[in-house]
Amino acid sequence: MMANNKITEEKAEILKKLYNEHKDIMYVEAKRILNDYSLAEDAVHQAFMKIIDKLEKIKGGDVKFTSGFLIIIVRHVAYDMYNKRKKSNAKLEYMENVYSENDENFLTNKTPCDEVIYKESREKLLQAIDKLAPIYRDVLILEKVYKYPQKEIAELLNVSLDAVKKRAERAKKYLLEELRREEIV
Repeated sequence: MMANNKITEEKAEILKKLYNEHKDIMYVEAKRILNDYSLAEDAVHQAFMKIIDKLEKIKGGDVKFTSGFLIIIVRHVAYDMYNKRKKSNAKLEYMENVYSENDENFLTNKTPCDEVIYKESREKLLQAIDKLAPIYRDVLILEKVYKYPQKEIAELLNVSLDAVKKRAERAKKYLLEELRREEIV
């Protein structure tokens, strides 16, 4: 038998596979909450530590179910980390270069003024998305960022297709209202 603090080779392989398949989507969720690259990485690693004992429930499951499960776990880990930092009165760092490598192409041959306007607009958009209630924000992110069809989002969240449609509609409405309030659109 093995010691309590060790995992089997089989579990290690399953964890490695899950990590390689889902780390990016988990990282994005943790980064959205924590606004810090290194803390987001820590949240992803802590989330995997939490699921070690739950591997038998997810190792042969549906990829989208597994992804949703892992996102929920990392979200809770990230919120716990955020709340601990908030309670200790630690300053949260402001968002850093929000745009991704794909956005770099947009900035090619643009003036410094264009770049500043683009970064500020993107930051305000992300802040407006963060203000949405989680049930609306999750549907919006799954649909627009991860490109899930609404039917699959309904299955993933275990709600009706009509509920997903209504949440997506409300998310867009609330987001537009917030952007108008901020005078972005």
